[in-house]
Amino acid sequence: MSKIDINRYLVDEATFDTQLSPTEWNRAISIMVEQILKPKGYGHNLVQNVANATIRREQEASTAMGKGFALPHTKTSLVKDAYVGWFSVGAGIDFNALDHQPVYILCCIVSPSSESLDLHLTIMESVFFCALQSDFRKNARQASTAHEFRLAVLTALRKRDIS
Repeated sequence: MSKIDINRYLVDEATFDTQLSPTEWNRAISIMVEQILKPKGYGHNLVQNVANATIRREQEASTAMGKGFALPHTKTSLVKDAYVGWFSVGAGIDFNALDHQPVYILCCIVSPSSESLDLHLTIMESVFFCALQSDFRKNARQASTAHEFRLAVLTALRKRDIS
């Protein structure tokens, strides 16, 4: 695979929402998948099927890695490209995190199963890099607009690029 323009997925074409408000993890996944895919032209039934696939993946093992961050994701034949959404939940959601703390920041990834594993894993690796930075988690939680949230992601990714 040629070099992946990871910022295209993580920033340029990503969805950012600082107002996610559901209190249950499965409802949060449904809303995130809808916000990611509907603007890309995907219909209601397909969006619901992708949301259900993402929920099934989350039921296998929680993607909440602790420190208030979760990375629900799925690979499916229902989409043509990889899509990413960044979300914050002010009140937090119980995502069965490793540290038993609520999740406040989520990054949802939907990738095509036809795509090589490289793209999905490269996106996940970059998201993990962001999530491990305490400055990123603080800035993302404090972001009150999509623009501020996007800047938090960009700042974290710049640290990856210079390290």
